[in-house]
Amino acid sequence: MSHEYGGAVFTRQFGAVSCAGIPERGLLAHGNDYVCQFNNPGALTMTFGGRRVIYQPPVGQRMTVTIHEGRASCVVGGRFNI
Repeated sequence: MSHEYGGAVFTRQFGAVSCAGIPERGLLAHGNDYVCQFNNPGALTMTFGGRRVIYQPPVGQRMTVTIHEGRASCVVGGRFNI
């Protein structure tokens, strides 16, 4: 299953996803941070900024991917459940 959000393409094996754009904070902020939470993605491939990265969280674990100032980061965990 694939979808595009925040300039990135995400492809996951299974599970659900919820994405949101969050306004950057600060006096001179002018953009959004993009956050996608996956409830059990299996392997997740993300293509962003000309790079392709594969994340493999433990089976049954939630995962959160954030795009901030043109850089992507990933953590295992989050509050997203279905």
